[in-house]
Amino acid sequence: MFKKCLCRSLRCSCIFLGLAAVIFLAKEWLFFRFPIQTFEPKSVPTVTKRSSGVLLMWDHPWAVGFTSEPEGTRFGRCNLTYKRERIEEADAVIFHLTTISKKDIPWQHYRSPKQLFVFWSKENPWAMRYLYRTDFKAFDNFFNMTMTYHKNSDLYSGYGTRRNVYNMVEKGANVLDKLLSEKSKLAIWIVSNCDTMRGAVERMNYYKEIVATGFSVESCGRCFKACSQLPSYKSEQWGAEIKKYKFYFSFENNIGCKDYITEKFWEAPLWYGVIPVVWGPTVDDVIAVAPRNSFIHADWFKTAADLVEYLQYLDGNNTAYLEYFKWREDPHLTIEEMEKQIQSEHPDVEIFSAPTSSNFTMLCNAALDQTPEQSWLVSSLNQKLMGDERASCMEPGKWKDVSVV
Repeated sequence: MFKKCLCRSLRCSCIFLGLAAVIFLAKEWLFFRFPIQTFEPKSVPTVTKRSSGVLLMWDHPWAVGFTSEPEGTRFGRCNLTYKRERIEEADAVIFHLTTISKKDIPWQHYRSPKQLFVFWSKENPWAMRYLYRTDFKAFDNFFNMTMTYHKNSDLYSGYGTRRNVYNMVEKGANVLDKLLSEKSKLAIWIVSNCDTMRGAVERMNYYKEIVATGFSVESCGRCFKACSQLPSYKSEQWGAEIKKYKFYFSFENNIGCKDYITEKFWEAPLWYGVIPVVWGPTVDDVIAVAPRNSFIHADWFKTAADLVEYLQYLDGNNTAYLEYFKWREDPHLTIEEMEKQIQSEHPDVEIFSAPTSSNFTMLCNAALDQTPEQSWLVSSLNQKLMGDERASCMEPGKWKDVSVV
């Protein structure tokens, strides 16, 4: 009886050991034939950043060569070209507002899914609709990105930035007295668009109200056939002449178009130490981008006469006048600190910190560093550019019967 039990037990042990050996060998065979996979949350794939690329400008803006950077200009890791025959090697293709045509749709040229097609414009929506008479419906789902002055643009392309102005101007405790010593004239306005846009007409009417008070404004540009002695625009001599004025009329050709603040605000007054007197953009839009307490806005005054009265007060009060240049007094103040000050004073305004890279450099980075997961598509250019624009901007005026093309 004992022998039977022992044999049965040994037989069971042998069977068990045999099965264990089979299972072990099977696991080993499966492991080497089909390695075990560990499943982790999906992560962004590692992308090797490319060292160089090509940006193709489909044509010169307004078909004029001097309006844009020359062939071969370097933007970060990319070179700029205007040679359409290089389209197959282009990482991005840039179309300026003045170079697009519905005749190109459907697209008959080379296009790779890896390329970024970019719409570029610095014009405001009113000008696009009523001056250029452009309807962008044909370009639905054609562009990957926009490059405009709008703060929510895919690639920001503004006329100026708080940081750039702050970095270029002279700063320090002695700067304010130096600025004041250079002043010998009162106010200047340089304008060449007299009546081709609704905003141009209305700003001219406002200007006439100002001069009707007897306020002295040196009026220059094609609209006035005056200031023949003014040196060439942006020349060193031009800047030296602008410095002599206390006030520069920064009157835009639009009324309230979102974020539309041009060189009329940035280049002449802020570069050369003159107080910009702003008309056109909303107060909040200017506060969002401007150096702290650096401008006077027409909307702060009920009438043109009230504005004139305040300008005359500043003209006669050096201490009050120099308050508009306090942002240049402390050379150790950083832009980040200034923006915190502005935000504290204007808590309801969304202060905008502009990118530190140029628009084309940002485009180069986007094109060269994109991952398979990334995709950009502008489903409706009309909606992107004009969909949430203010009514004050888009009011057509006498241009209401102008049809788009």
